[in-house]
Amino acid sequence: MTYEVELKFPLQDAEQMQIRLETLGAVRGTIQVQCDQYFAHPERDFAATDEALRIRSSGEENRITYKGPVIDQATKTRQESELTF
Repeated sequence: MTYEVELKFPLQDAEQMQIRLETLGAVRGTIQVQCDQYFAHPERDFAATDEALRIRSSGEENRITYKGPVIDQATKTRQESELTF
């Protein structure tokens, strides 16, 4: 079973963060273009249940992802299942 844990923090100074990351050895990666298609369910309101079903395409790779309801609001933890096709 895989879980997604999401934490977000406000960034006060993007330039300072970039400098700090570079001093720690971080390097810029390549730009990735992703296209997401989200799907609804005729019997279930995913917005109300805080679930998601999507297909993400990036180049030749496609993934279908189901994100279950949030089980911890503080960290926005949820079960996630993903298939590559």
